[in-house]
Amino acid sequence: MNIITFIRAHKTTPVSDLLPILQQYNKKITTKSIHLALVGLFFHHHQNLNSRRLYELMRWLNQKFAALPSTSNVEANLSKIRQIVKAKWGYDSVEYRKSQTHLVFDPAQKQKNIADYNKRVFERNEHCQPIKVSLINRLLAYKDSDDYKKQMVYLLLNSGARFHELFTGVWALDPDNEHNVLLSNIAKTRDKTRQISKPLLDKDPTTFLAILNEIKNMSEESTHSMANTFLQKELGESTYFLRKCFANYAYYLLDDPTVAKTTYLSRILGHEIHNESTATCYQGYYIEVGVTQ
Repeated sequence: MNIITFIRAHKTTPVSDLLPILQQYNKKITTKSIHLALVGLFFHHHQNLNSRRLYELMRWLNQKFAALPSTSNVEANLSKIRQIVKAKWGYDSVEYRKSQTHLVFDPAQKQKNIADYNKRVFERNEHCQPIKVSLINRLLAYKDSDDYKKQMVYLLLNSGARFHELFTGVWALDPDNEHNVLLSNIAKTRDKTRQISKPLLDKDPTTFLAILNEIKNMSEESTHSMANTFLQKELGESTYFLRKCFANYAYYLLDDPTVAKTTYLSRILGHEIHNESTATCYQGYYIEVGVTQ
């Protein structure tokens, strides 16, 4: 029985009864999770379908996922199927765009899940180290200094860049956002052509790029050492601390509870795509407002 005949035969089968049926249909599906079983069905049977039948399979899967309790598992596994489509047909393909149409998680539930997740993150980190807004503003004011160490602190804090990226990254104005800069040749990423839009805390990309161009003429190794020595003396921290300040303050300024913090941090910090777990190590801080430094 081909996959289209199978899904048509089980169009009205309750999702609660579907797991053993899927396992009988395809012996490779051995998981005890109906979520993973549905992903496995797509993974094993999508390859040779024409577009019309591919979309029919997507719609059937969406119907079954929609019948499950609306949890983050549903959203995550719908995303897994979309990634399978992207890997086969490409990011700009019609098939991938259709997957975003036919595999859609309930928007209201997604917003609730994100709010619940952000609440859990806050509760987990509420006893962690505070980052004072007054401290951030004081360090951002270093952009007016003639001391290259202070300018380096400004660049790192303002952009959240890794130190190496200041020298090797490809930086430009973002034509779509006057407060952001574009960065490619991102460190610790395989695709050096990938470009991200980074918010700047002071929302002044022209000044940022002007100072950055001057710093690039200096020695990366010596300036890194001097910047770390300066920060250790001033704050008892290394340049890595500035990246943590940037991440948390950028999310604070975003002020959008519908956006998951881990997802947002992963994107603006330039982590590998779909590797959001790395961003959790930046969340051991919270922004403290109205406290003098």
